[in-house]
Amino acid sequence: MSLWTAGDTLTAARTDRGALPGLLTTLIPPIGATPIPVDGTDVNTVAQTYYTVGAGKIAIIQRITLWNSDTVSNQAAISIVESGGTPGVQHQMFDDDLLPDESLILEGPWFLEASDFIRGISAAAAGSEVAIRIDGIELTAQPDGLTLKMDDGDTLTTAFATYYTAPATNLTAAIVLAITVCNTDTVSRRVDVAIIPSGGTVDNRKQIFGEAIDPGATIIIAGPFVLESSDFLQAKAAAVSVVAFRLSVAEIASPL
Repeated sequence: MSLWTAGDTLTAARTDRGALPGLLTTLIPPIGATPIPVDGTDVNTVAQTYYTVGAGKIAIIQRITLWNSDTVSNQAAISIVESGGTPGVQHQMFDDDLLPDESLILEGPWFLEASDFIRGISAAAAGSEVAIRIDGIELTAQPDGLTLKMDDGDTLTTAFATYYTAPATNLTAAIVLAITVCNTDTVSRRVDVAIIPSGGTVDNRKQIFGEAIDPGATIIIAGPFVLESSDFLQAKAAAVSVVAFRLSVAEIASPL
């Protein structure tokens, strides 16, 4: 599989097309990107919005870091919510206890569009006990030759359902960079994820993940997973409406 055809002229735009998928998983901003560090604040019992994507912008959130400085465990819940939305189960990125002096790093990337926001709350932590930092970049438009898919989050059902299908045309590859799964239930729940070739059906050979996730825990299945035209991704959970599921996908267009 190639990003270019034989004898193709490697213009700057096409060179960027080849380099950008790797840059999406790093803190190295491509040309024209603006770094957006949220330089540390706290998660407490008052719900707060820590970051909102600027008007006309696209954001790539690469990392969310939490640290509990307290001498006791503290719960924290972090959500990524679409513009105009209200935080719900489908938006949950993390909903668990942090042990005393525990640092937790959630590694993306996650793609947000204008006015999407990151919000958090704690059931018990007082001010300055649970710290949060967010690192990412903002772009003024989709990168040349790429489409970053904006996923607003879903909740899994107990039967395999399709949560992403690669375009049938004008596609070199769809790159699944990360799959974020958060169990918001009070008991462990099994989650299964499969990537299926075009026209195929799910079976054990197609699965890329299958295990029980502890209550409140977040699992990030790190890619990249490469899908071709009309390949699709399915998932299910052991209970309905309690497991949040979010995909980070970059589609690479066919060369002109």
